[in-house]
Amino acid sequence: QEYLSAERKPFLTEKLSDKSAVKVFFTGRLVYYKGADLLLKAFRRVKNCELFIAGTGVLEQQLKDYARAKGLDGKVHFLGFLPDEQLKQAYADCDIFVLPSTVKSEAFGIVQLEAMVYGKPVINTNLASGVPCVSLDGVTGITVPPSDEKALAAAINKLAQDSALRGEYGRNAEKQRAVQRGKCDKETILSFNRRSEYMKALIIGAAGFVGGYLINELRFAGWEVCATCLANEKIDEECSVRVLDIMDRAATEQLIAQEAPDVIYHLAAQSSVSVSWKRPQLTAEINVVGSINVLEAVRGCEKKIR
Repeated sequence: QEYLSAERKPFLTEKLSDKSAVKVFFTGRLVYYKGADLLLKAFRRVKNCELFIAGTGVLEQQLKDYARAKGLDGKVHFLGFLPDEQLKQAYADCDIFVLPSTVKSEAFGIVQLEAMVYGKPVINTNLASGVPCVSLDGVTGITVPPSDEKALAAAINKLAQDSALRGEYGRNAEKQRAVQRGKCDKETILSFNRRSEYMKALIIGAAGFVGGYLINELRFAGWEVCATCLANEKIDEECSVRVLDIMDRAATEQLIAQEAPDVIYHLAAQSSVSVSWKRPQLTAEINVVGSINVLEAVRGCEKKIR
């Protein structure tokens, strides 16, 4: 509810060249694996839509030059960095959200969740990562092969031309959120349950939006879930919670040996952009040393852990 509390404004609508156009939104760093270049190529085949790109990165000028060279100036709007309030307004005002990532460096794609919070249909790619498991093909959006500009363009056109389908996928996104939060009836929960060969999961570094999503997703799929956080953090979701600092190798080894999970989701290596910018050395240490500690603990555990 707090995330939805941003003041609603026609943030994208007021920037449209054609006020009747369908608003397609992308946000992310403008780097190689995000697929913004592929999205621009695909957009040459898209009709009656305008594209809004939020974010900065090393490819920004190259993307702008391409859009200008291909005559996309009126159809593509570069928004640069958006503060949280404006970013939420953009999610709320768009018609379609696209995450066109091309390689599995995109491990999850939290921006999909943020779009789904606002009931928006998502177009993502079938990467060998968690990306296609967030927004589901044919349920909350459309999943296309990575690096396939024709398929991407076809998916955008399909949703752009069918407002009823956009509405259906958007409502399903709302239902899926309700399932994950446990705020819906049993029949709806069962309709979204996913079977798995694994039964116990350990989520390391579960405090935050992604951790909460995973906890609820796994619980409603029938998993036993143990989640960890730092001593000054809090996990609101219903599960077993343990305090762990992965920089403490002995504590990490002890906890993993005690819990003996079937699978581990390591989220503690993630940090927000603001934290990584202000404290780059700490972020690097957690990503490298902390992740090595987790891997070594898994290697030393008698049980085979994925």
